[in-house]
Amino acid sequence: MKKLSYFLILFGLVTIISCGDDEEDSMTLGVSGTLNFDGQSYEISSGLLVERSNPAGAELQFTLADGTFSSGTSSSDSQILLSVRAISEGTNELEDGAYAVNTQTGSMYAFVTVSTSGAQNQQSIQAGSINISGSGSTYSLTFNDVGFLGGAELSGSVSGTFQN
Repeated sequence: MKKLSYFLILFGLVTIISCGDDEEDSMTLGVSGTLNFDGQSYEISSGLLVERSNPAGAELQFTLADGTFSSGTSSSDSQILLSVRAISEGTNELEDGAYAVNTQTGSMYAFVTVSTSGAQNQQSIQAGSINISGSGSTYSLTFNDVGFLGGAELSGSVSGTFQN
């Protein structure tokens, strides 16, 4: 009888451990995609998501990088670091749709900051939009011809599960 009890306990442990591994393998963790900025492509591999307090509605801040970064110290080994503040007025959650860049036109808009190797390009953004969809910590962002004074453009898309 003892052998049967030990066998059942061992079988139960193996089953629990096996199920845990299956769940972890099926989860998609991390952010990936390609951004093109000023004629150069960047493979995005890091993403951070922060929910910000905004009395006008829902606001999320997405930070994307092609390397690693630390939100606490603002340090990075990245060649590109992109920050997007998306605001959806009058709602409790960010709505899916097109967000106008660097203008408060309509009820859905976004502010973008791009840093490449130490140069910040926030002030020179002229036009464009970002399609944002998702919920929780899983989002997709598509940059549609975000134009800068001087001719630089930002385009491409990223998606995945952002670190909170």
